[in-house]
Amino acid sequence: MTAGITANIQNRATGAGSVMITGASSGIGLELARHYGRIGKPLVLIARNEERLAKTADELMGLNSIYSDSPGSMVTVSLDVADTDAVNQQLNQAVQSHGVPELLINAAGIVNVGRFLEMGADYFNANLRIDLDGTVNVCRVIAPHMAKAGAGHIVNIASAAGFLGIYGYTGYSAAKFAVMGFSEALRFEMKPLGVAVSVVCPPDTKTPGLEVERSARPAETEAIAGGITALDPRLVAKKIVRGINSGRFYIIVGATSKFYFRLKGLLPEIFFAIVDAQIKDVARKAHKNGHQQSAALHDITSPSACLPEQTALNRGGYSTCN
Repeated sequence: MTAGITANIQNRATGAGSVMITGASSGIGLELARHYGRIGKPLVLIARNEERLAKTADELMGLNSIYSDSPGSMVTVSLDVADTDAVNQQLNQAVQSHGVPELLINAAGIVNVGRFLEMGADYFNANLRIDLDGTVNVCRVIAPHMAKAGAGHIVNIASAAGFLGIYGYTGYSAAKFAVMGFSEALRFEMKPLGVAVSVVCPPDTKTPGLEVERSARPAETEAIAGGITALDPRLVAKKIVRGINSGRFYIIVGATSKFYFRLKGLLPEIFFAIVDAQIKDVARKAHKNGHQQSAALHDITSPSACLPEQTALNRGGYSTCN
């Protein structure tokens, strides 16, 4: 065990040890950075956009003077988590310079929505490349260091769409289901080594990108999910922290998400019947209004129906495409 490892992996009860957060400049990742910033945890903040990452660091220095008094207590890394080589190089360098994090939170991700038959391959696969591969890339670097130290906690942000297949979210659900399965298998491997693993399933959260995301949803998706009130990101972050502190593997956020998590597990046929009825109702209303194919129910075989690549979203509402 190296000196760097022993220096940064300490008993969680003491409040010592660093927190590494991907996707730290927006959405849920930003709220979690604010939470740990308020209590003065050493931070390693990771995001693609260098400008927004700098703004996040400035905000946190305003929240807690420890970061201005001790500059080494907060580190920012501008990084695309889907870039395997860059992740390997920059995160290993971060570990060498600042030690192994006590807590890793993988919050980076995008949401590309639309019907499967309408989506181009690149648009669909971006969900898998960033949401799944990005999570795995970061874990591939940090998990071995935690295993050597015999301590640490990995938290992967999935989604309610990670246990519920949602109409219009084929790419996103595929990625988040995979994050769920990856996290569950990783839990069994890491627990004997002293490393905890959790997976978080938040519902719609009030971030700058949610309204843009909703505007791109098919009408069927809005019929299923549009009536569910999006949660405040501060509440979501609070629930996540509570789940982390209690050591839970599944951190299911929100009463509705918890209900459907149990329903899908116990009585999947009822879940399918509910959603099938909602989708059928959308088609019935469109027909009643005299629209053979409304804007929301357009010809799914038409290549022109594909959503443009530049509408790719992350939970912070920013384009992830060049």
